[in-house]
Amino acid sequence: MKKLVVTLCLLTVLLSFAGCGENSSKQDGTGAAEKAKDLTMITQGRLRCTSDQGYYYIGEDSIALKENTFGFRMMYVDYETQKEIFLCNRPGCEHDSEECPAVFSDTDLKMGSSLLFYNGYLYLFSHDQDLGGGSMTDHSAGSNPMEDDGASFTADSACLYRMNPDGTDRKKVFTFDEGLSLEDQVFASGDTLYFITKKVTSEKVNNQTTYYASSQRKLVAVNTEDWKSSTICELDTDVNVIGAFDNQLVFYQTIFDHKMSREEMLDDNQYLDALNKSYNSYGVLDLAEGKSEEVAKLSNKKINTYAVKGKKLYLSTEGKGKIEEIDLVSKEKKTFAETADSCIDQAYDNVLSCSSWGKNGEISDNSRLYIHLNDGSIEKSKMQMKSMEGAIEILGERKDQFLVLYDYDAKKDPVYEGQYNINGAKYALINKEDLYKGNENYHTIKLISSGLGL
Repeated sequence: MKKLVVTLCLLTVLLSFAGCGENSSKQDGTGAAEKAKDLTMITQGRLRCTSDQGYYYIGEDSIALKENTFGFRMMYVDYETQKEIFLCNRPGCEHDSEECPAVFSDTDLKMGSSLLFYNGYLYLFSHDQDLGGGSMTDHSAGSNPMEDDGASFTADSACLYRMNPDGTDRKKVFTFDEGLSLEDQVFASGDTLYFITKKVTSEKVNNQTTYYASSQRKLVAVNTEDWKSSTICELDTDVNVIGAFDNQLVFYQTIFDHKMSREEMLDDNQYLDALNKSYNSYGVLDLAEGKSEEVAKLSNKKINTYAVKGKKLYLSTEGKGKIEEIDLVSKEKKTFAETADSCIDQAYDNVLSCSSWGKNGEISDNSRLYIHLNDGSIEKSKMQMKSMEGAIEILGERKDQFLVLYDYDAKKDPVYEGQYNINGAKYALINKEDLYKGNENYHTIKLISSGLGL
């Protein structure tokens, strides 16, 4: 997924660099920060995930259940058989009841929910959409979800469900404290999962606008053996965590040239003018030491993109024609690759996927560039979707293959120009080298659903 560092978040608050608070509380003893070793980010908030054996996702179609409620079905693509199934092992099951392992009620699938696979288990991370951190949301008159200023946004406690890879033995294994809002990122190390929690409150700006502000933002560890939690450290509310390695978090902050007033933050033109004069500071936060260090900074006059892979940070700026690589341990910086198509999309095990920046917001070239991480060599793949304009989407990764959404069952809308009626998706496994070189040697997946997910 393309990560645009220049954001239109209208209410970013300027604070100091990220740091671990000395007054962090512990609920299950001491030394939690020292135990956070070999950290890796395992999800950024999607209702899909992959294991070595297959791909999991929640289908987009809501279904009526026997319990007179509504729900959604978990689908599974088996890499070995190249077939899709409902994640259910019950013979004769109609997959229309909450008793079915593949079915999740709509109350379980909150707006911010995501799937993750870790240490041999499948997890559903169920939580409301994150509206904190200085975002602004408009509501029609009379529909404001907040009754009073200062009310907490989160109505239901976030929780974590764990199940076997085949969907059986699903259990709610952990529930977060009431009133906490959870961010999308989940990190892992050993037998511990890490989450970012915070308090979110509201302030009415006018009859149609509510400002959501976050506070008490913390990195929290949840042990998957005894399901006890501990606070690792406190985080500044404007720190965007984009990766992790060893016991360090990788982040960026938007730094303005002056303290932003409320009027400037609420006015689109004033805010965009200030954003154009700001820069992004990229850095690492040592969880054990509680110290942060800046490793790079980029002006926000142009769009910036980034990716974190292992102990490396990759940065690019629109129009510069190159990608910079920063070693997050030694802090050494070098030009990783030179190409006009330097818009970073995603880092995979072996390559960095990049694309064209486009012109005036319009992208005419949906092909991809693959830059090998070991030597910076570049391969240009011309493969694109055929039924409609679009790039081939990588859904899952194996050692030598990708699972891709390579096309849609789609036709042009006869009434609305430039729009398509999409009936379903088309999945396939493809060898990595074939994708890099543009060879359409697809091993198609036999789907039993539309293939379209939430």
